[in-house]
Amino acid sequence: VCTEGSTGRFCSKCICKNEICYYWNGKQCISCESQEEAKTTFIIVICCIVAIFIFTYTICILIYQFNLKNLVEFIEKLKIAHSTTDSSYYKIVLNFIQINNGISGYITQWIFPLLSFIFACFNLKFNEVGLVCIFPSMQAVESIFTFYIVFPFCLMLFATILIIIHYIYQKIIELILNKRNEESLAILNEEQESNLKLSLTKNITNFQPTLIQKVVKYYFFILHFVYFPISLQAFIIWNCIQEDFISIEFVERITWLNCHTNEWYSLIGYEVALIIIYVVTFPLVVCVLLFLQRKTLHSRGISYWLGSAIYNSYKSEYYWFEIIIFLRKFLLAITISLTDILS
Repeated sequence: VCTEGSTGRFCSKCICKNEICYYWNGKQCISCESQEEAKTTFIIVICCIVAIFIFTYTICILIYQFNLKNLVEFIEKLKIAHSTTDSSYYKIVLNFIQINNGISGYITQWIFPLLSFIFACFNLKFNEVGLVCIFPSMQAVESIFTFYIVFPFCLMLFATILIIIHYIYQKIIELILNKRNEESLAILNEEQESNLKLSLTKNITNFQPTLIQKVVKYYFFILHFVYFPISLQAFIIWNCIQEDFISIEFVERITWLNCHTNEWYSLIGYEVALIIIYVVTFPLVVCVLLFLQRKTLHSRGISYWLGSAIYNSYKSEYYWFEIIIFLRKFLLAITISLTDILS
């Protein structure tokens, strides 16, 4: 009855068959073209991200070094715009995509395949973007829930590596530039030397974040990014519906999984772990930090690593409003997960 590579109730469970794996695209099981090609593509994408990161930073350094006035002013304006708007646009876009795509899991499939791919990534629907082609062991539902627990930590590790690379690269560039500046100063007279020193310090800001502050800042952005989709997954198996004419209940959003079976009970442990680690702990940590730092929230250091993702986009008297946003996301996640798909 089911097409090749699919089995279970409504043919909704994808399997590996004859060394070919299949993944769920939201409607049916699709064959992985080539596992080796998928792994190669995954590595290439990671390398491209790192290369773009390094290239962009190098261009900025060169612009400042050669004092290309118009471009320097342009970069400074971008910095000012970023500091004033901060994470507002990021939050608006993120919330819109995640919540709309969470309400209707198939909303993007009639637009464009690429948009569907991107939106699925925004909601961490990795089984719908062919991640099992790279990691075939993720066919098991336990592996998927384990991945949801581990994935944010993997993102954090990746962000840490990028920031450390950036930090080391920045120090190397600074050493090279300082050496060149010392050589330039050695051949100048006293008046020229003071003018050069003044020009070199014009673009240096008073606040320079430490490596730890940079890392913590991006940790908060990552946890902010994964909060809603993980909250959706944390309640997904609790919504059981009964099959017509048979007293067998199954999970509405994982239709091949029967409720109140050993497999179902084993997944409850993963769900509880997701709820404790992310759904409850992250907002609680934010609440505690906002309370402890309430008198110094607008100092440059605190505003950089905590405010960037949490409160800089709000008026100072409403620094706590992100807690309301977390509560709304939490209630939405429960409502979407426990409500009938067709309702």
